[in-house]
Amino acid sequence: MEVCPSSIVGTVLRRMEYYKERNQLESILDIGAGKGIFGFLARNYFNQIKIIDAVEPKPCKSLYDIYDSVIEKKIEEYIDEIEYYDIILIIHVMEHLRKDIAIDIIEKLKSKCDLLIFSSPATYMNLKPHLKDLKTHKSFFTDNEIKGMNGKEVMLKARCKVYEL
Repeated sequence: MEVCPSSIVGTVLRRMEYYKERNQLESILDIGAGKGIFGFLARNYFNQIKIIDAVEPKPCKSLYDIYDSVIEKKIEEYIDEIEYYDIILIIHVMEHLRKDIAIDIIEKLKSKCDLLIFSSPATYMNLKPHLKDLKTHKSFFTDNEIKGMNGKEVMLKARCKVYEL
């Protein structure tokens, strides 16, 4: 995960708080957790916090202190093994996948949680094409594509959107 602008962090935190206040939520899965900021913040709200992250080099040691479980795999390698979570976060990940793969993952994740929160660039950004596969931007989602998946935009700031499904 890239370093998140504070507006994204604040939006995701407010969504987690909102759903936690209205439901008996216990578990969260953070896919592509990067530095672990959402896991660190979620620790105040959830009893079970897990991460799936395939970043090279391996996720930093501090992630093992923040999360109850760290699964070091690509999401597309682990998607069928994911159990049910109250909330699944997938922030700054989907743009690094081919769109067809990203849509398939989103559709599968929707059946594995009460709430899926993910982000996407507001426009296509051809960033870092010289870096390893996991750092290259390959896609973005239009508002119509999100609506077609029964999603809604909950934040638009500068170059990034946050959605709920």
